[in-house]
Amino acid sequence: MPRSRFKAVVLDMDGTLVDSSEAHLEAWIKAAETLGVEVSEAKIRSEFGKSSLDMAKAFLPRDRVFDAAQFARLKDEVFMRRCLGLVKPITGVSEVLRWFKAMGLKTAVASSNPRFLVAEVLSRVGLIGYVDVIVGSEDVERGKPHPDMVEEAVRRLGVRPCETLYVGDTVYDVEAGKAAGVFTVAVLTGVASRSELETAHPDMVVENLNSLLGFIKGRRSTS
Repeated sequence: MPRSRFKAVVLDMDGTLVDSSEAHLEAWIKAAETLGVEVSEAKIRSEFGKSSLDMAKAFLPRDRVFDAAQFARLKDEVFMRRCLGLVKPITGVSEVLRWFKAMGLKTAVASSNPRFLVAEVLSRVGLIGYVDVIVGSEDVERGKPHPDMVEEAVRRLGVRPCETLYVGDTVYDVEAGKAAGVFTVAVLTGVASRSELETAHPDMVVENLNSLLGFIKGRRSTS
């Protein structure tokens, strides 16, 4: 990657900005119970990072795949009605986003959730004011691990891929970022382990967003 100055940061939401795994897990379990779908907790967790529709397709038996859209909608409705209170901001994230703003970095959130859900979560945890652009599942034809969501965020921010960092906590995030041609950072605040994330070959692995801040400052000062 060229040593040009970073101008933008694109961030995943779940596991990167907020601790929401238990909220999503609870919503999927309740939606599955309502529709009579059998799916294990381990299977649900293994699909975290994908869109609700793609997850629903993965959970349904082949003869019920036509129920995927209904399953996905129900899960998101249950999440909004009953599980938002389980979502917490990850420690230190607001301070890092404030620094991004102070450094003049454009900031986008590219999430596999619907845009209305992303906006509500970010508002509830006090992060919405730091975000310039939200890209949700309805904004692209293909979800992660395809690059479409990251590419759309880059386009809306008006920057080039080589000027952009993408940060996410799943293998699907890393694969999407790499395919989009951006500098891809895997963060260890989500569901995946370091060894799992390293299989996807991110450009960098960090413990949390605070660990990334010094790297960005150093990169900008030497460019």
